[in-house]
Amino acid sequence: MESIEEERERSAFSSESDSDNYESQRAKKKKVKAQYPKSVEIEIRNPPPAARNNNRINNSTYTHSDASTLIPINYDYNNSPPVKKKSFFSKLFSKISKLFWWKKKKEKKEIATLTKEEKKKLLKKKKKKRNCCLIIILIIIILILLGNIAALDVAYAAYRNSPISNITNLVNDFTPAQEQNLKSTICSTLLGTTPPLNFNCEFCWDDNSFYNVTQFCMLKSVYINAINRTMFELNNWMEDIDYCKWVGVKCDDSNNVVELLLEFPIIPRFLDTRIGQLKTLQKFTLIGGNKLPNNLMSTSLFQLENLRELFITSTGLTGKIPNTFDKMTSLKTLRLTNNRQLSDPIPDSIAKTSLEILVYAMQNITGVIPDFIGNSPTLQQSLIMLDLSSNQYTGGIPDSIMNLKNLKTLSVAFNLLSGEFPSIITSKFAKSLVFLDLNSNNFSGIIPPSIVQCENLKTINLESNSFTGQIPAELSKLQLVDLLLSDNKLSGEIPATIGDIKLNRLRLAINGLTGLIPNGICQQRYSFCDLHTNQFTSVPASCSVCTL
Repeated sequence: MESIEEERERSAFSSESDSDNYESQRAKKKKVKAQYPKSVEIEIRNPPPAARNNNRINNSTYTHSDASTLIPINYDYNNSPPVKKKSFFSKLFSKISKLFWWKKKKEKKEIATLTKEEKKKLLKKKKKKRNCCLIIILIIIILILLGNIAALDVAYAAYRNSPISNITNLVNDFTPAQEQNLKSTICSTLLGTTPPLNFNCEFCWDDNSFYNVTQFCMLKSVYINAINRTMFELNNWMEDIDYCKWVGVKCDDSNNVVELLLEFPIIPRFLDTRIGQLKTLQKFTLIGGNKLPNNLMSTSLFQLENLRELFITSTGLTGKIPNTFDKMTSLKTLRLTNNRQLSDPIPDSIAKTSLEILVYAMQNITGVIPDFIGNSPTLQQSLIMLDLSSNQYTGGIPDSIMNLKNLKTLSVAFNLLSGEFPSIITSKFAKSLVFLDLNSNNFSGIIPPSIVQCENLKTINLESNSFTGQIPAELSKLQLVDLLLSDNKLSGEIPATIGDIKLNRLRLAINGLTGLIPNGICQQRYSFCDLHTNQFTSVPASCSVCTL
């Protein structure tokens, strides 16, 4: 009996120990359940006792034999956590990574088992893949660059059609240095890619732009304000951005505008006051249409340091001539004629220049001829031509004018000047004077014989004055070309020696001359000869060359 009870206790103990072992194994299986697939094969040598009797535990099927066998197990994952799906980018990265030469552990093991020939083939495949990747990358870079260029074109098209204020607001967000770089870069780049008429000067034309943009925009403003744009277009204007090929525009080797000629009808209605931004301009000529252009005179034009010649005639420009000639350090020629709205006196800053030619004519200037012209140390040395004709100057020719050492031309015609013949004989320019014009004034007295001391005189024009006395016979000693003495109060006979001068023009009409006309006069070949309205007692029959 004891033995039977002992055996029962042993079997119960063994069953309890077996069940304990089974429970511990079951707990372990639950821990690793998530790591197994739905169907796996495991090796079980000693299944638990309960498995021998029921052959089914937790919906898992075991196939048992005495020997160790592989038993398929089907797990239920209804209560297991869901498996995370790979993202699009991780899949894309895994696919792209296969194109590169990155090696994995499995590949290393496989390569170690390959033969030399197989390794060479594998290397060739990898090289092809590598080259393919490089080509793909290069194509991508090229496409990105082309896309940027296309985006710039689209952006500029939108910019060109957008209001200026929007662009200005964009630029104002930058610091001044950034703004300058942005504007200059954009404007200079677009100048070569944009049709001239579509180039936006309102945005580009300022002190922050490149000089070639400034030059183009200045010339474009002339075209925009033109009286007749067709005339400009016939002279190549606005055909392209190469403004150096436009008629009337001359550039240096660096494509800087150095000469600008605007002659009617190729003129603007309004001359842009910013014309002084053409910093390299050396010669500017504006021949208007009497009343055009008719806006205010540009002050910036009279501050150009490189300007050598300035010629403005027959315009309707208004305002005052700026008194800034001291800034025009290179100016040599100043011609202002027939600008009736510019009637103010000559600016005294001209005395600080080294002008060679000063023509201030037909400007309706009143008062007296200013002394600062002859008293200027620089003008005394430099001035060659002084023309103050067709104004309303009164008084006489000031003695200060006689200080101009190198003067060759003196013209004060068509004024209200009076007095006796000027003292040019004792002037410092007596030996250099070539052209003397006192026409249409109120000068009186005699024509001094000492005028012969002006040995280089070629033209004497004393018409329409009140000179009296006889014509000096000494004039024959000069190499005169023109002798114009009409409409005075001269008397006496014409000196016979006058007939010895080979003149181009001879005018002695409307005087009180008497006596005979010298034969030498009638034998000359003049382009013009007028002796009418005198009191000659005898006229040679052969004197058909002159008007009598």
